[in-house]
Amino acid sequence: MLRIAVLICLVWPCLAQAFVEADSMAVEATLARMPAAERLTFLQGEVRRTGRNDPRLALAIARRSLVVATELGDAAGRNLALMNIGVASYYLGDYRNALRRYEEALVIAEDLGDKAKIGQAVNNIGVLYFVWGEHDLALEYYLRSLALRLETDDAGGAASCYNNIAGIHQTAGRYDSALDHYGRALEIYREVGNVTYEASTLNNIGLVRYDQGFFEEAMVDLQQALTLERADKDRHGEALSLNNMGRVRAKQGRFEDARRLFNEALEIRREINDRQGESVSLQLLGTALVEGGNVDGGILLLDEALAIARELEVQELIRDDLLALAEAWEKAGRHDRALAHFRLYKEAHDSIFDEERGRQMAAAEAKFEVDLKDKEIAGLRREAEFEAFRQRIMLLGAGLSALIMALLWNRYRFQKRANKEIRAKNEALGQAHTELEKAAREELAHVARVATMGELTAAFAHELHQPLAAIKANARAARNLLQKPAPDQDEVDEALVDIRDDAERAREIIQRLREMMRKGEERRDVHTLDAVVKTALTFVEGAAQEQGVEIRLELTPDLPPVRCDHIQLQQVLMNLVQNGLAAMESGGGEIVISTAAVADGEVEVRVRDAGPEMSEENFADMFDPFFTTKPGGLGMGLPICRTIIEAHDGKLSASHNPHGGLTMTFRLPAYGA
Repeated sequence: MLRIAVLICLVWPCLAQAFVEADSMAVEATLARMPAAERLTFLQGEVRRTGRNDPRLALAIARRSLVVATELGDAAGRNLALMNIGVASYYLGDYRNALRRYEEALVIAEDLGDKAKIGQAVNNIGVLYFVWGEHDLALEYYLRSLALRLETDDAGGAASCYNNIAGIHQTAGRYDSALDHYGRALEIYREVGNVTYEASTLNNIGLVRYDQGFFEEAMVDLQQALTLERADKDRHGEALSLNNMGRVRAKQGRFEDARRLFNEALEIRREINDRQGESVSLQLLGTALVEGGNVDGGILLLDEALAIARELEVQELIRDDLLALAEAWEKAGRHDRALAHFRLYKEAHDSIFDEERGRQMAAAEAKFEVDLKDKEIAGLRREAEFEAFRQRIMLLGAGLSALIMALLWNRYRFQKRANKEIRAKNEALGQAHTELEKAAREELAHVARVATMGELTAAFAHELHQPLAAIKANARAARNLLQKPAPDQDEVDEALVDIRDDAERAREIIQRLREMMRKGEERRDVHTLDAVVKTALTFVEGAAQEQGVEIRLELTPDLPPVRCDHIQLQQVLMNLVQNGLAAMESGGGEIVISTAAVADGEVEVRVRDAGPEMSEENFADMFDPFFTTKPGGLGMGLPICRTIIEAHDGKLSASHNPHGGLTMTFRLPAYGA
C-alpha cells in the first residue's frame, strides 16, 4: 500500500502538469477567436472559475492575463492579475513568489490611490508573514488592512481581517478573543451571502472548540462547514473540513474514522495541487497510523510531510511535524531519535512565538483601536466645522430685509440644537454610567471569584495530587520494567497509557481552574442549568468531602436553557454552597441542589443546607454589603450574587427550612420565553 502511495506521489505531478497544459491550450484557442478588448475580462473570469480547486491552471491563466493587461496598458488589470498570481502561488506553496507578486500589486494600487486594492494586498502580505511564524509583522499588516477596509466600507474585506486576527489570538491560546473575532467575521459573511468564507469561518470556530476540548460542539461546526463547501463545490474547503473532522475523531480515539477522513482530504489535496494542505494531511494521517499501531508506516508519512513543510518554509507545519515525529520515534522505542526531534521541535516552537511578541501585538491592536476612534472624532470635528462655515455663508447672503427673521430663526435652531446636544450628552452620560456600573460589577465579581477560589485551594491541591501521584507511580513502574533484561512491552505500554490519562486529567483540572479565574468582559451564551450546576459542583465537592458533607443533586430533566455568562452563574452556585458548608462547620449532613421549571417562562435553582436556624435579625440583613457571620469574612458574597442574578434579569431570595438551615433560590428567564 505504501509503495502505491509513493508511486502516486511521483506520477501525479507529471499528470497534473499535462492537464494544465491541455487546459491552457483550450484557453488560448478561445482567446484567438475573441476581440482583444474582451480578452482580459474573459481571463479574469477563468481565474475566478478555477480558483482554489485548480491553482496550477489558475496560475497559468493569471500569468496570461498579466501579459494582456500590460499590452492594453490597463493598470487595474495588472494589479488584479498580480494578485491572482500571488494567490495561486500561495496555494501551490510558492510563498516567495506570492510575496513578490503581492508587493508589486501593492505598488500599483498605491499609484492608483485605490484604498480597496491597497487593503487587499496588505492583508495577503500579512497572511504570508503569519505562515512564516512572523506573527507581530502579520498583525501589523492585518490592522493596517482592517483600517482601510473599514474606511472604504468593504464589509467582506473587514471580515477577512477579523478572521486573520482571530487566527493570531487562537495560536496564542487566547480563545475568547479568537471566538469574538471569528464571530464578527461570520456575522458579516452571512449578511453578504458569502458561502465560501462562511464555511471557512465555521471551520475556524470548530478548531477553537477543538483546542478547548469541546469535541462534539466542534463536530457540529465542522459538519455545517462541510455541507456548505460541498454545495458550493469548494474542494479546498472540503479537504480542510475533512482534515479537521479527522482531528476530532482521532482525539476521541476513533482512529479508523480519523484515517478515513484524512485519506479523503489527502486525495483532494493532491487532486487540486495544494502542497501545504498535502503536508498537513500527511502529518495527520501519519499520526493516526502511529496511534493505531502502524508506527513504521506513520513515520514514513510524517517524514514526507516534514520534507514538504521545509520546502515551503512554513514554520508552524515544521514545528508540528517535528513534534509528531518525536512522539512516533518514542513509541517505536528509539529514544535517541525521539529526543533529537523534540529538541528541534522546541527550537521551532520558541522561534514562532514568545511572550515579548505577544505584548507587542497586544499593544499594536490597542493602538489600532485608539487610532480608529481618533479618526472618527476628527471626522466629526471636520463635519461640525464645515456645517458652521456653511451657515455663516448663508447668513451673509441673506438680505437686510430678512435680518430680523434670520436672527430669530437662527436663535430657534441654536436652541433646538443645544437641547438636542444636551439630550445626547445626558444619554451619553447615562450610557457611560451603565458601562461603568457593569465594569465595576464585573471587577467585583472577579475579585470575589478569586477569593472564593483561594478558599478552595486546598481542595484543588488534593484533587490535583491524585493524578500527579499516579503519574509518579506509573513512571517509576515503567522505569523498573524497562531496567529488566527482558521488559514486558505490554506492561510498559499500559503504564505509559496510565501516565497519559492521568496527565490529561490533571490538565482538565487546571483548565477548569483557569477558566474560573479568568478576568474578561461578560460573555453570554445559551447554556443548560444542569451543565452549569454540574461544572460548579466540581469546584466544591472536594471541600464538601473533606468536611464530611454530601452534596445531592435533584435535577429536573429537559429544562429549557438560559442565556447567561456561565462563569458568573457558577460563581453564584459556588458561593451559595460554600455558605452552606460554613453553616454546617460541625460536619455531616447534606446539601441538596435542585432545578425546576416555574411559571411565567422561568427556571429556578435551589440550594438547601442543613445548618442551624438563623435569627430573624441576621436573616433580614444577610444581603446587605459587608454583613457577615463568618470570622474573617468580607460580607460581599451574597450582595455580589444578587447583583449577578439581577443583571441576568433574575431574582435571588432566601427562606427558612422547617428543621433548620436555609434554602437559597434564584430564578432566571428561560431562553426564548
